[in-house]
Amino acid sequence: RLLGQFTLQSDTAAALSFAEMRVERFPDSWSAHEFLGDVSAAMGDTDQARTHYRHSLDLKPGNEQVLEKLESLDTRGGSLPHRPIIDPGPSGTPSQE
Repeated sequence: RLLGQFTLQSDTAAALSFAEMRVERFPDSWSAHEFLGDVSAAMGDTDQARTHYRHSLDLKPGNEQVLEKLESLDTRGGSLPHRPIIDPGPSGTPSQE
């Protein structure tokens, strides 16, 4: 099983590729869309981030974490606070090594 823990400072292409693969493989996973939203936001693609955060909310309405990320994009001028991106896995729980 692929584990997804990337710091976007070091390998944005790998993070984006992995996030896109997860959405393709698990299109109905709220966490996959949230993860792709995180990667998109970290890369500065706020339109794509919003799209995937909204899709994540469609799949899991009321998700406070995703709602906060959307609000942060709006109030911070399109950026989220920097932190390593950790892939939560298709079920929404962090992947374990």
